[in-house]
Amino acid sequence: MLLSLVLADILHYIKILIIGDIYLKLKCKNKKKIKIFQTIIIIMVASGLMHLTEDWLWGFLCYVLAIIISLIVIYDERKIKLAITGIWIIIVISLLDVMSRVMINTIFSIFNINNIGLNEISVSLLSLTIVYITGLLIKRKKGLSGIKNIYFVCFTVLEAVDMIVLMVLADFVINTVQLENKFTYSLVFILMIIGVFIQLIAVIRLMVSRNEHKEKEIIIKRYLNEQKAHYEYLEQREYETRKFRHDLKSHMHMLQNFSKNKDYEKFDKYLELINIKVDDFANRISVNNDIVDAIINKYYTEANKNNIKMKVEGHFPRQCNISAYDLCTIFSNLLNNALEAADKSDRKEINVSCRYNDEDIIIIISNYYSGEVKYVDGHLRTSKKNARIHGFGLENVEDCVENNGGYIKINNESNIFSVTILLKNLQEEAK
Repeated sequence: MLLSLVLADILHYIKILIIGDIYLKLKCKNKKKIKIFQTIIIIMVASGLMHLTEDWLWGFLCYVLAIIISLIVIYDERKIKLAITGIWIIIVISLLDVMSRVMINTIFSIFNINNIGLNEISVSLLSLTIVYITGLLIKRKKGLSGIKNIYFVCFTVLEAVDMIVLMVLADFVINTVQLENKFTYSLVFILMIIGVFIQLIAVIRLMVSRNEHKEKEIIIKRYLNEQKAHYEYLEQREYETRKFRHDLKSHMHMLQNFSKNKDYEKFDKYLELINIKVDDFANRISVNNDIVDAIINKYYTEANKNNIKMKVEGHFPRQCNISAYDLCTIFSNLLNNALEAADKSDRKEINVSCRYNDEDIIIIISNYYSGEVKYVDGHLRTSKKNARIHGFGLENVEDCVENNGGYIKINNESNIFSVTILLKNLQEEAK
């Protein structure tokens, strides 16, 4: 009996870890597998004490505390965040367990099964299956991260209401319905419970889809702003060019006067000013792609303002089948990160290279950096304060690379951070 209850609590803890990893994408500490083994032992001890003690409230509080401590051991997040997150997960899973118990009790009542240990394990296995399958259906690298807290509250309230309704109906089906009608009513009730589970899964998927749409909308707005800035830049450059051409005869006349008067010092200084102006007109960088040109020129201007040397070479193919959305995501995130890292480095340099062949487009962006690059489970960890928002730049890039059948390689050696991206430049039908 006790063993069955402890096993059910371990399954309960595994559900918490699944939500932490797949749904909330909490950052794990190193040696995660060893820490999970250690925390399972903690949960087993806490579970045994909870079921053996006569004061169930004290035992339950000890069990909750053991779960929170276990989360702190495994995840590299703020302790207050893990405490709040842990309590929320426990509430959600407990509500799900209650609904699962209603379904299992209904099934057991049909077949007259009366085994408490088997009941507890069946309940935990059913809710574990639901949690895991829902996680697979999300199919999103960032899980539920970035979703507003109000939606989590609304989902919890919805789950609580569903639980209350099912408990009321379960009492009617199991205890009130006559024996000859029990099987029919029980079967209908089980189907209704399945419908409730599907509803909860659909709500989670809707929350994820809404957030994905919002993120894409932000990228599209950024893309439109980049295009607008690019055209404004071209318009201003054309205006400045016309102004310069209008005064060109006057400038040549001044040079002739300096030459006739043999005032070569003023001649050289004036000629140098003209050359600087001409160089400014020639500073526009082009890689043969409008959206990439807009983004690169924007960051090139910012780099110059911060005394960062930015070198760009190569160009895109004339026929580029990569969407403007993906190109904007890739270059905006990588160049923004490179600019911030180079600005903090002693050697302020950024290199951008674009190449292509018959099927592939290769992008290489590298920069010097100071400090340490942190990896967690093979993934880069952001050093920015608001990691919940800023930690997804590179993940968005990885999504775009994956959408285009390519791959991404990251190197950081000798204080040079380099990102190499290969994209398949295929026709839309072939993607």
